[in-house]
Amino acid sequence: MSNHTAETFIQHSISLLTQYREWIRRALENFPEDKLWWQPNPNTNSMGIILKHLRGNLGQWILSGVGGLTFTRNRPQEFTTSSETLPMLKNSLIQTINQAILVLKNTPTDKLLAKVEIQGFNVTVLQAIYHAIEHLAYHTGQIVWLAKLIQNKDFKFYKIGKDGNPKPNW
Repeated sequence: MSNHTAETFIQHSISLLTQYREWIRRALENFPEDKLWWQPNPNTNSMGIILKHLRGNLGQWILSGVGGLTFTRNRPQEFTTSSETLPMLKNSLIQTINQAILVLKNTPTDKLLAKVEIQGFNVTVLQAIYHAIEHLAYHTGQIVWLAKLIQNKDFKFYKIGKDGNPKPNW
């Protein structure tokens, strides 16, 4: 892999982490605390569970797996309610995303094809980053959908530019 390709991959991954962080922040800005653990049905996750799960996944795959930082994950605990409040969960996830961005900024491009073992999977650093970004994107969509459902609000992530095309609004 060329150095330019590797740098482009890392920069785009940072851009996506930044985008999803801002979408999550906006979706949770006025989210009602009393709906934090609400589930539409028993087969879906609450907002609180999704936030806990994302924090655990990013911590394990990016902070620890890619960055080598100490991170202890209790995955089953992520799928239970807790005494954590919405501000606590939101701030903790935002902090984890910010740490993940720093890890990626400090990841040498020649390390992308190195093998790491994460959650029982033997993957390259590139695959670990790709997995974490894809996983964050999936759950960010759930966060936005649930926030729109409960708040009946359009978060206006895009605005239409003078050329008629959508432009990022975050």
